[in-house]
Amino acid sequence: MNNKRMYTRGQILPYFIALFLAGFIMFALMVNLGIVLVERVKLQSAADAVAQSVACIRARALNMLGMNNAMLGLVLTHTNFAWVPGLTCYDTAGIVEALAGNTELIQRGYGEAYPLLVAEDIAKRNGAESVFIDPFSVLLGFAPRKERVVTFWSTGNLFGVTIPMLPMIQKKVKTFLVWPSKPSSGGNHTVKVYLTKTIPPEKLLFGSKFMPEGKVTLNAVAAARVYNRDGKMFLTDNNSWGVVHTWEYMKAMLGGWDAQIVPVSIPLVMH
Repeated sequence: MNNKRMYTRGQILPYFIALFLAGFIMFALMVNLGIVLVERVKLQSAADAVAQSVACIRARALNMLGMNNAMLGLVLTHTNFAWVPGLTCYDTAGIVEALAGNTELIQRGYGEAYPLLVAEDIAKRNGAESVFIDPFSVLLGFAPRKERVVTFWSTGNLFGVTIPMLPMIQKKVKTFLVWPSKPSSGGNHTVKVYLTKTIPPEKLLFGSKFMPEGKVTLNAVAAARVYNRDGKMFLTDNNSWGVVHTWEYMKAMLGGWDAQIVPVSIPLVMH
């Protein structure tokens, strides 16, 4: 009887050790999973911030270009001639050239590197290692501006009536901004952003021992839509009369272009 008790003593110890190891492994997995989830949420927040910021830059550019296009419509009477009562032909030509140049500056400042630099800066400050923006989604999507020879008239007075008179000059200038009649992929007004981040083994519990050569790669995707509830602000055809372009802007100027985060679904990348 005593020998039987001696052989059965301590048999619970192996089960206790196995249970302890299993619990410890579960604890380590939960801690590591928590670290991964926290980093995943941070990365997604960074992707949303990048998409919203780039979309806001695009909306701001569209609003500025719309106002500039409307001002051009007040001065450039027609794509073939321009006359502003009270101004000389030289004054009118100078104003038109300044507005046309301002349009070029706004388009160049937005469309070249600025949105990409802002996106990279926001992504890096939020811990992302790489950022990719769909190149078609940052294009403003306007049709190429047409260059026309415009006749600028001075102001004269005939029997008390203000009319265009000599002297006049002719200059070649670029005219109004319009949407293409067949929208390209650059005119969808949706900005898509992809971010990537890796978690080294050192940041995980016992990661340096169990996965010294491995790492956890996280991906995030976000999208923001640029919209205007009141209208398109720009015509879809190159109408010759400037007042028509100004009226199109006035119809959509109150709401203006704005941006908001929208759902996006990309294969193999969770939102």
